[in-house]
Amino acid sequence: MPARDFFDNARYLHDGGMGNIQTKRGCDQQCIYCTYPIIEGKKLRFRNPKKVVNEIEMLKQMGIDYLHFTDSTFNNPNDHAYAICNEMVQRKVSIQYTPYMNPSSPSKELFSLLKKTGCDGITFGVDALSEKMLLNLKKGFKVADVDQAARYCREIDIPFSLNLLFGGPGETKETVLESLNNIEKINPVAAGAMIGIRCYPRTQLWNIGCQEELVSRDSNILKPYYYVSSSIDKDWLIGTIQEYYEKHDNFLIPTNEKGAHTDNLVVQIFRDGFRGPFWKVADELKKRLASTSVARRSDQDQHKL
Repeated sequence: MPARDFFDNARYLHDGGMGNIQTKRGCDQQCIYCTYPIIEGKKLRFRNPKKVVNEIEMLKQMGIDYLHFTDSTFNNPNDHAYAICNEMVQRKVSIQYTPYMNPSSPSKELFSLLKKTGCDGITFGVDALSEKMLLNLKKGFKVADVDQAARYCREIDIPFSLNLLFGGPGETKETVLESLNNIEKINPVAAGAMIGIRCYPRTQLWNIGCQEELVSRDSNILKPYYYVSSSIDKDWLIGTIQEYYEKHDNFLIPTNEKGAHTDNLVVQIFRDGFRGPFWKVADELKKRLASTSVARRSDQDQHKL
């Protein structure tokens, strides 16, 4: 059992909105940008499901009411996630959580167990909804897998979101439009999008960046570098994503207002006891930003008077 008395567990909940737990280490996936296999190794090492649930019970006793599984993906593989959920069901242990999951080999049985254990939403790390880009990013699944996972979620009534990364190697106008079109077809409760993929040393994406002379072996890795393929016009990409965002309420991109004040607002949201998946937090942040904006204008008007 982790020595949780060595750190302030409550602060993760109060300032970050959730507690944390890990059910395995390592990642055997091939995503070209990811550091998980580098940091934790490519071999999966599993914790005993009984011990995982023991720790969940301990966290609940400590006042943790919302949980984050820090595994690279909770359902890699499905069998381990199933064993943990089944253990929770048998022992009648329930806690709210929003797992980060892989849509490959979607399992209706697993999704049903997730809901029984307190899951209030799923985030699928799809990165793209273009067949070409899924291959280029080496995601290991197809758009049809995402579509099937979405259908299961709807049948079981679990809200789900998709995370996407635009601008990877080989991205074109056609692949961007294909991804955006498939978002509309799948219609998640939320889709979070980023333009550019951060490059980290020893990843395949870093090597591609070096080959294309966009980064070098001597680059300062503490300064973020975001890869956007030369095969697409960056201004067109930014404009297209921005336009799609303005027309779709379920599409989320980083706010232009992001800064210390938005970070502080998010922390305050959690300190106020707000719990939930990222799309609900984002909605609450929008409301508070709008409220502070109105208050700021009112103060300015009063000052003018």
